[in-house]
Amino acid sequence: PVEANLAWALSKKRLTRGDFNGFEIMNEQIKKNNFYKKVGIISKGKSILRSDMKIFDINKKNVGKITSGGFSPSLNKSIGIAYIDNLFMNNISKVYCSIRDNLNEVLLTKLPFLNHNYRRF
Repeated sequence: PVEANLAWALSKKRLTRGDFNGFEIMNEQIKKNNFYKKVGIISKGKSILRSDMKIFDINKKNVGKITSGGFSPSLNKSIGIAYIDNLFMNNISKVYCSIRDNLNEVLLTKLPFLNHNYRRF
């Protein structure tokens, strides 16, 4: 839940009691602030983003990986979902993806890629 930005779904009572599977891992991630954060990425080039591609910072240090990717006809660009090391999220100025042994620049973005376009009655 911490990595997927869903920690809000657990009540504070359950978090203090710790009576669920994975509590120890989740509690350690929160305390140490050491986890991967789910983000959206958009390719600046024409290459298609695919799963298991690695994400690097400007110093060519591996800071994450893509879990899913493909071409978006709505955006007319290649998009993907990646997990980036939370410790590097605040210090990252440019992010690169390794595509066929070349580093191509990608943009980090919030999810969802498109806003919902419907009304509730």
